[in-house]
Amino acid sequence: MKEFDQRKADLDVGISLSGAFMLVSPLIGYFIAWAVQKIFKTEGISATLLGFSVITLFFMGLILNMSKRSKRDELAIEFKNTIIKPKIKAMYPGVEYYPEKGLPNKTFADSKLISIESTLKVYSSSDLIVGDIHGVSLKACDAEVIPMSSDRALYNTNFCGRFYEFDFFKEFKSNLILLQPGQKKPLLYQEYKEIDYESYDFNIEYKIFSNDSHEAFYIITPHLMERLMELDKMFKDQISFSFNNSKLYIAIDKGQRFLDTSFFTQFDESKVNDMLENLSEIENVIEFLNLDNTIFKKK
Repeated sequence: MKEFDQRKADLDVGISLSGAFMLVSPLIGYFIAWAVQKIFKTEGISATLLGFSVITLFFMGLILNMSKRSKRDELAIEFKNTIIKPKIKAMYPGVEYYPEKGLPNKTFADSKLISIESTLKVYSSSDLIVGDIHGVSLKACDAEVIPMSSDRALYNTNFCGRFYEFDFFKEFKSNLILLQPGQKKPLLYQEYKEIDYESYDFNIEYKIFSNDSHEAFYIITPHLMERLMELDKMFKDQISFSFNNSKLYIAIDKGQRFLDTSFFTQFDESKVNDMLENLSEIENVIEFLNLDNTIFKKK
């Protein structure tokens, strides 16, 4: 693991130095143009030479910076495949881990928790986990969605966190969505109506939308309602749910990736433990919501 840590440290230094080189490229370019003027004893600094020097140096720094970043991304994948993947397999023998893969946009769109519209794009979807835990089929990944402004130049993160798809223990065809009160309402068809349950506290904690109000009361029982409110407190109002066609989608918008290998983060045992602790959340959700319950499933 020390080898990975050293290689990453070297790449991080290279990224910092190349970035600094890009910032000072105008000064270096000016010095080169001034030196050429002195050597050849020309009058004044050539604007053409100055511009050429600055642009050349800037792009040299940019290419080096991009190369270092690309190698750091490759190193992160190698680290996860070599160190993290076997540990995940040991924890959950029924799952497969693909650090370089994610879920397709259609899955996000089906959940209606993360908007995938023409004005938005998924910046990244990675660290895919697919398989079975305690008899529950699931898919999970890190995702980041960035909305694009009207001038297509400025970006602002819309979602960054962990996304889950579970098989739910009840069978149904409708769609029920639980959003945070301040969360932007997704684009829904006219048949979706905002509904209230009998619990005042639950109606305060979530904005609730469904295209079948009758089935909505079948999906969520009073006991499950209490569990969903407890999860809301556990995740500090950063969690949302979608029950759609016998699937449960969960989006946890923490503003960071759960399996992050961010700038100047060390590849050491504590980092590995942090990643595995984040992954134990999957098992916690299954047990907390009793997703391995089969009493309602058809034989």
